[in-house]
Amino acid sequence: MRKRRPPTQLIVSEESKAALKAHLDSEEGQRSLDEFARIIAEWAAKSMPAELLQALGTRENLDTLKELWPDIVDAFFKAHSSLASRR
Repeated sequence: MRKRRPPTQLIVSEESKAALKAHLDSEEGQRSLDEFARIIAEWAAKSMPAELLQALGTRENLDTLKELWPDIVDAFFKAHSSLASRR
């Protein structure tokens, strides 16, 4: 059985948090965040069954999509971190 390392814990300084917030509040930061969200949404769309994607794409289900967004982002990172660990 393969031993797993404990998860890495990242500690972000207050200065780094302030710099990140300032960047995200800028126009460039918002463009970067929008681009990252687009990448995740495209990945999710390719990964979801077509019926689910069609249901979530309706205006009536926008609240459901917003509610599921944190889980979609989590799945994106899990999928990509497992790919990186296999390399």
